Amino acid sequence: MSGRKQHYIPQCLLSGFAVMPDVKRPQVFVYRRSSNAYLSWIGDVATKRDFYSSPMTDGSVTLDDEITSYENRLGPMLARLRGIESGLIDDRAGPAELVAHLCARAAFMRNFFDAALQELTLNVGTLLSDRDVVRAYLRMDESDGGPWLSEEIDKAINGIGVVSKDAGVRALLKRLLVFGFREEFDGFHSTQMGQLNTAIADFRKGLPAAIRQAHARTLLETKAPEERLEGLAKLRWWKVHSSTSLILPDCIAVSSDSSLETGFAPYMTHSNDALEYVLVPIDSRQMLIGCRNQSNPEDRHVDNFNRIAVRCSIDFFLSQVRDKRMDDLAATLGAVPERAVEEAVREGLADFSKPLSSDVKSPSVAKDLASSDSYSYDVSFIGCVNLHAGQMIANAVKLVVDSVSGPQPLRFLAQVIFAADYERVLTELDRGFEVGKGLTTTTVSYGTGVAMAPLVVREGKVKCVLVARAWIGIALLEDETPDFFAALHTLICMVARVKYMSIVNNAFPEFLIKPIADPWDAFFIRHVESVSSAYFGARAASHIGSDFGSGYIALFRDSLAMAAKHIPTQRLAYRTSANLDSFLQTALPALGDVLIHAASALGHFDGIGNDPLLASTDEDLGRLLRSLSLTKWIDTYRIDLQRIYDFRGEWESSRELLAVSIHLERLLWAFGVFPWRTTDGMIRVEIPTESDATFLTAHSPL
Repeated sequence: MSGRKQHYIPQCLLSGFAVMPDVKRPQVFVYRRSSNAYLSWIGDVATKRDFYSSPMTDGSVTLDDEITSYENRLGPMLARLRGIESGLIDDRAGPAELVAHLCARAAFMRNFFDAALQELTLNVGTLLSDRDVVRAYLRMDESDGGPWLSEEIDKAINGIGVVSKDAGVRALLKRLLVFGFREEFDGFHSTQMGQLNTAIADFRKGLPAAIRQAHARTLLETKAPEERLEGLAKLRWWKVHSSTSLILPDCIAVSSDSSLETGFAPYMTHSNDALEYVLVPIDSRQMLIGCRNQSNPEDRHVDNFNRIAVRCSIDFFLSQVRDKRMDDLAATLGAVPERAVEEAVREGLADFSKPLSSDVKSPSVAKDLASSDSYSYDVSFIGCVNLHAGQMIANAVKLVVDSVSGPQPLRFLAQVIFAADYERVLTELDRGFEVGKGLTTTTVSYGTGVAMAPLVVREGKVKCVLVARAWIGIALLEDETPDFFAALHTLICMVARVKYMSIVNNAFPEFLIKPIADPWDAFFIRHVESVSSAYFGARAASHIGSDFGSGYIALFRDSLAMAAKHIPTQRLAYRTSANLDSFLQTALPALGDVLIHAASALGHFDGIGNDPLLASTDEDLGRLLRSLSLTKWIDTYRIDLQRIYDFRGEWESSRELLAVSIHLERLLWAFGVFPWRTTDGMIRVEIPTESDATFLTAHSPL
């Protein structure tokens, strides 16, 4: 019967190392790094509360239940291996399954992963000096966090043998770690070590839960990972007897690879392809040894096992005896994992002082490239102004378009429409290509849309039509009134957005209207496709009325407040209805609006050359960002938008434009929603019960 005290090393294995295994409560000597050896009942050894899973109030089967059930198979398998004679084992499958399961379930994986990332973070922190220079060197604002950060996290994940049939689990964990590191990066530049330590702590804060979730998901899929089974089953397995008492390390098994330099290490830190020997004790006098090719076990493997196993343990080892020799060995506990972490960090940072590689491009100001088609756009008025006023407004529009477009004509603009019935014109606009649904203006509690620049196809070419409310055009005729500046600012912003889309279209023809083939990208893109152009437009219009910054911040604040109000409510409703589509139809558009308004605010302040410090400029916004742990996110978002802007027209791949999708995912994380992609390309969305734990606990009938 499973309970809350859950063994990550099963008692059927522990009993083989007990001082007196046949008594009712067998005990074993526990050697830990943090204390002297002590005797403990095996029921209290290698356990942790809710290590695999918490109990389900509805009686559903948990991961711990599954593992407890699996032990009904494991126990007899272990007993059979203990009972057979020493020598070559005919059945390779038994030892392979035993080792794969015991190593996969153990706490060693979690502890090693946590230690590796903590050490990596600490060492990186000590090397930081100039924030901008280091960021640029590490290229951490590129896709996947740049090669250095991406590779270090990959090595850490590979090092502990995180194996899952679904690569989406690993990818989600990696994105969480990469983004967490990016958000916390600026904290490493603090002038006081206390602030640096706080940043490191913040980065590591969510790590244990993420590692636990990844580990549990792997075990839910398989109790003995297939990849591990395949590698272990290729070995020739021997059972050998030891004349001296063997210990049980917390890593369960140790192994050596084909390299003569690395020696023995915890089995889970070696890949299957390079395995030479695998040593695993099954009780205090017997051991299984797996050998590659024609290799045979040697006496030295048994004689040196305790010395090797103690060094490969990360937290503790267990012994049937306690004597001076064992006490002396305990002083070396953890030496191999420590060295592995140190070597990984040292290798990763070895070239830190070298300049950026020559293949890293630098931003340049790109031009809106001219094409061969004729330069013309219509200015139309629907239900507003007379001919004379219309001509004057058209002249004003031309001045704005010429100013924004620069020396190259803005051929991407097909038409400018001012309409009294703005909503109807949007609805009836002929787009010239197949679209999923018609255009609608933004209408929310905190504001209503006044202008839009939808894509159209005219004579086989992709272009934009700028549609605006009638008052925008009429206000252009006023004499520097507040409405005049508001209209001018809006028009410049929208024309600049058209220019941005023109640059995108020149770089990647048809990208703007061609359906996104990748389901993952398509899942996000419709909610973030206007983000970059919003930044571009606000930045271009920033010189007209610098006081518009407060308006941008207000829109950002109010959109975030609306999301913070409605998404948790809809998330709770999902708990009852299980209608995920309904929940996402609320959450994704709301967060897309947050990103658009945040991009506009950032673009405006970057345009006037002022650090916005959005979290402190508006107290209500600051409180909202802090409550959602997004204060540092806004700076990361700004960096990514600046990067797209700085490299405009010089992008090497359209994926650089899709990179902003990670910020929609980041906002979903803030609300306890975790999308990930399965191996077969399907998209899954996890909404852990922990996201609503406070509410569910308060309203529990128990």
